[in-house]
Amino acid sequence: GMVTLLKHQIKASDDIVARDGVALLWGEPGVGKTFIACDVARRLRAQSILVVCPAIVKEQWKSEIGRFTDSPGLALVVSGTSAERKKRIGVAVYTIVNYEQLEDVVETKRSWDMIILDESHYCNNPASKRYKYLLKLKAPYRIAASGTPFPNALWECYAIMSWVKPNVLGKSFWSFKQDHCIVNPYFHGITGLRNEPLLRRIIAPLIVRVESTVLDVPKPKTIYRWTELSPQESTVYKQLKDELRLEVDGEEVITITNIIAKLVRLRQAADCAELLCGKLIPCAKYTELVNVLSSDKKTIVFSEFSTVATWLHDRFPQSLLITGATPMGERAAIVETFKHDDGVRLLFGTSAMAHGLNLQEAKRIVHFNLPWNHARISQRLARAVRLGQTDEVEEVYILAVNTIDHMMLNLIEKKKKLGDKFTKSELLLLLRQSLC
Repeated sequence: GMVTLLKHQIKASDDIVARDGVALLWGEPGVGKTFIACDVARRLRAQSILVVCPAIVKEQWKSEIGRFTDSPGLALVVSGTSAERKKRIGVAVYTIVNYEQLEDVVETKRSWDMIILDESHYCNNPASKRYKYLLKLKAPYRIAASGTPFPNALWECYAIMSWVKPNVLGKSFWSFKQDHCIVNPYFHGITGLRNEPLLRRIIAPLIVRVESTVLDVPKPKTIYRWTELSPQESTVYKQLKDELRLEVDGEEVITITNIIAKLVRLRQAADCAELLCGKLIPCAKYTELVNVLSSDKKTIVFSEFSTVATWLHDRFPQSLLITGATPMGERAAIVETFKHDDGVRLLFGTSAMAHGLNLQEAKRIVHFNLPWNHARISQRLARAVRLGQTDEVEEVYILAVNTIDHMMLNLIEKKKKLGDKFTKSELLLLLRQSLC
């Protein structure tokens, strides 16, 4: 093939082959998980390989398999009506489908030598339909790949590890919960793990970590731009704080959902109060964004809220937008335009863009607001800071002083540990502090 594997990729490939082609491949976006998986397929002489990935990266998989094998025709991207899809599944050496097409794959009853799941955390919910289809797909070689395999908590490992190695965590999710989890009896939710070291020991032999420290990519340059809300925005923000304070004081029992909903309103008021109060008022973060963009670089602007991303996109001619509402079929074309059209310098979007996309063309990532956890920040940044990026990427945070932004930044810094989820008491504390 045209691709020469790097040292860390060869080591990962060796490790998976040594595990008989069965593993969870865990590595930061950009370490070359596609190439590692293709190399394992080559070494184990797999003849029929199923790749399951988010729709937005199907074309990317096809081109990377083409680069690796030196024959673009080996991979087929499945699309079309259900009947057309079923005719195409299994025709080429590599069949590339998205998660929504798993049902078609199951119905064709094909046998596979190898199944590769990309962004495997898409299947972390053992009750989901896609996971039930996935369990029906058997292959001697199975690789699950993800940069954030258990994004919220370690107990999320049950589903994917049970697919990688059946029964490794007990016969059912129910028995896994009994053996390994602390469960709140009132709503059957998992609140923690008992004997976490044991769980880690059980799954460790199945996990291949690709260390990204070897990536020869320039470190990003982080810039915090603090801005002051405009007088009109401050009024809206203060009014909202007063309303929320009354709501919080008046509630006997406050649920996590309710806390998060209230925090979201505060966060949106700090971003763009206009959207909350329904009348045109100056937006401080927008003014700051215009300043940031005055130096010309291809830029991706992330927002946690699609309303805010859309509002911003409307204000910049020739900019692009990807949110959860953007049809899957259109996303790849938008990405291509961003990459190759010099007239297009701006891509706005939500975390719908934060998985699996290669956007080395971007030289700047702007966080218009903060996501809840550090893993999400890494996912955003990894769109641009990955193999193939030759320039120093600018990472810009636009934050509003004397708002909830301060407290969120502190909380995220404290919670950098892997998959650390906020407890209800922490969220409540954040809410109370933000209302002081």
